[in-house]
Amino acid sequence: MSIADHNGTWKQISAENFLPLLDVIGVSDEVRGRFKANDAALVTSVAVEGDTVTWTTGTQTGITISKNTYNWGQEFEEASLDGKRRMTVHTYEGGSKILTVIPNFDGQGTPMNMTREVVDGKKVVIISFKGITANLIYEKV
Repeated sequence: MSIADHNGTWKQISAENFLPLLDVIGVSDEVRGRFKANDAALVTSVAVEGDTVTWTTGTQTGITISKNTYNWGQEFEEASLDGKRRMTVHTYEGGSKILTVIPNFDGQGTPMNMTREVVDGKKVVIISFKGITANLIYEKV
């Protein structure tokens, strides 16, 4: 496994605890409504070229939610699902594991942590914030 395993377009096929996490994050009623209606499974496109990564997140209905370009280990201002911009750091941990830390997600010093890893051909994403952990599984399209 390598970081290149993340390249390509991935569609969310399952989500555990994702709606409660969206509620705690505070996404807009419009975005939350799309997820509750199950018509907006997340679709991510990833392009890794050396130390530069471009990550686009949208919906299966074609709506782009965020697009970010960053370098491993360097803090940058990221656009997120809730429409806000926050300082974020993505690190590559070897194999195909990506760690993400948003150290001040809520403006009160509470971090959000995320891991992304390709396992058995599927992308496994684990997001933790304020005691809620969501597990998302994606398959390559």
